[in-house]
Amino acid sequence: EGVYMLSSLRVYDQIKTTMNIGGALVIDYNLPNGQLVYTNMLSHTTPEETEFRDDLYIGANYHRAFLDRSKYTSLLLNNSLRLEQQLGIVKLDASVSSVSVDKEYNIRYQSNFKDVADPLPFYNDSITEARKLAMEPWEVYNGLNPGADSTARYTNTILTPANYDEKQLMADLNLKLPLRISDNIDINVKLGAKYLRKDRNYDEQLYVDKYSHVIEAIKDETQDWLLANDLIENEENRVFYFYRFRDYDYDNGDNYMGGNGRYYSDWVIDADIMDEFWLEQVNVDPETTVLTTRVGHGSRDYWGWERLAAAYAMAEINVGKKLTIIPGIRFEQLHNEYSAYKISGSTMDSWTIHDTLTKPVDHNNLLPHLHLRYRITDW
Repeated sequence: EGVYMLSSLRVYDQIKTTMNIGGALVIDYNLPNGQLVYTNMLSHTTPEETEFRDDLYIGANYHRAFLDRSKYTSLLLNNSLRLEQQLGIVKLDASVSSVSVDKEYNIRYQSNFKDVADPLPFYNDSITEARKLAMEPWEVYNGLNPGADSTARYTNTILTPANYDEKQLMADLNLKLPLRISDNIDINVKLGAKYLRKDRNYDEQLYVDKYSHVIEAIKDETQDWLLANDLIENEENRVFYFYRFRDYDYDNGDNYMGGNGRYYSDWVIDADIMDEFWLEQVNVDPETTVLTTRVGHGSRDYWGWERLAAAYAMAEINVGKKLTIIPGIRFEQLHNEYSAYKISGSTMDSWTIHDTLTKPVDHNNLLPHLHLRYRITDW
């Protein structure tokens, strides 16, 4: 029964491009009564994403611009060797394969700028309490003060580079044996087993610059570049004003949010400038960087492995031409064992590692099966 009114609007614009390069090599070798097939597949993917976020808080009268950038390379390799062989009346097929995934972030950071109190980003007389009760979200733009970007300034950046790798090994063996019991009964007996082992590791680092002394140290090491690109006024006035980092040519496109022009990204950070700054100018070497860092102790790190072992037996029993009975049983044994840090923390960049936790989990499943098929007519 409370009174509800418009408080804020967040506008996102996401741009994603992906480049894929892939290929496959297959070699098929004929054997006496069988064949050997080798397959190699490679896929190299480079997704790149840029997200602009415009936060318009009319309730608290502040405005904030965010830039999220990420780009990673992912390499997938898949190798397999399969044998199909007829050994007398027994048909054998077996395979062994390996899969590896390596994923590494080249770019992964978030930067933001925020207004200051003077001038306010919204005109108070344009967005009153009475108007907020019935406002459409897009009407927030009507109260924007275009002069607020002259004092809005840099807040902070969070960099979280990460690596992920996965290795998988699998082997399987299947046998098929046909048996003729009588003129009316024949049986196809099938036996098989499979083994799979998967190892995973995720390692994330953290670099932040939210403390004033860290930001000043960054300005010291990049001052020449900042001055050359007119991103600070002079050596005495080194404030990162938003209007110097703003992308004035940015266009959301004709179809953005329905294409009616009501929504748009008003404050957009220039992604090219920020990429150059964080990827080329700022030192992020974990041994010498001035950034606050927790390299090697990411709060989201984990590592571990999985194992699956399985075996089955089944039969296809044909009784005459109309009745087929398929009994079978499968046994699976699964083991997962992952580790991660046990952490308590007060802020994003301040935490304590208390322990390394490892949790093994086992699941054993016995799966019986019975299938009956009766052909009522020949067709």
